[in-house]
Amino acid sequence: MARVLLVLYSLVFVMQVSAQVSSDVHTHRGNQSFEKGDFDDASYHYLKTLQDKSEDFRAQYNLGNTLYKKNQYSDAVSTYQKALKNAKTKEQKTATLYNLGNAYFKNKQQKEAVDSYKQALKLDPNNQTILKNLQIALQKKDSKQQQQEQDQQQSQQQQQNNEQNKGEKENPMDMYAPENDKFKKEQQENQQQEDNSNKKEEPNQPKELEKELLQYIEERERHTAKRAMGKQGYAQPQSNRKDW
Repeated sequence: MARVLLVLYSLVFVMQVSAQVSSDVHTHRGNQSFEKGDFDDASYHYLKTLQDKSEDFRAQYNLGNTLYKKNQYSDAVSTYQKALKNAKTKEQKTATLYNLGNAYFKNKQQKEAVDSYKQALKLDPNNQTILKNLQIALQKKDSKQQQQEQDQQQSQQQQQNNEQNKGEKENPMDMYAPENDKFKKEQQENQQQEDNSNKKEEPNQPKELEKELLQYIEERERHTAKRAMGKQGYAQPQSNRKDW
């Protein structure tokens, strides 16, 4: 029984050693391919290592570098984040944060890039390369923010102009201006006709007044003549200039 257990332990040990050797071999071959610029082959070997050792920092970190070289920045970001969780030393954390900042920057995530560089700089305050990249990311962030503010202002101005143009198109005074002009013209014509009518009636008024006045004078003359003649009846007056 003891011999059986010894054999089993031996087999487990051999398998572990074999897996370790296999992982190291793939990592080594991946590094060789990376140096040659064969990033597809390098990715293949690093992934093979991670199949056996999913938390291997070297494989994760190097795979992130390979994805970065292949311009697959989103995948590089997620791979660096995994490597950061498995980083053990300050140097590993600093290098991973620095490369993570680079991947963020390339992926146009300036805010995240700035945060990563700041964290890396805390671990290595005298690193001029990290400081330089941080300054570049800050400038890019400010520029992007200014551009966004300008775009927002232009969008708001355009919206206001559209609303103003829409309001002008819907203005009743503008839409019905021809009809208003026509209505005013009709009013003017009616007023002119009324004025003409009044002008035609004005000459008739003096004639009627004159006729009534003559009738009144004539009546008074007959009345006076009757008084003067007594029972002889009416007599025509000699002159209409008589003072009554």
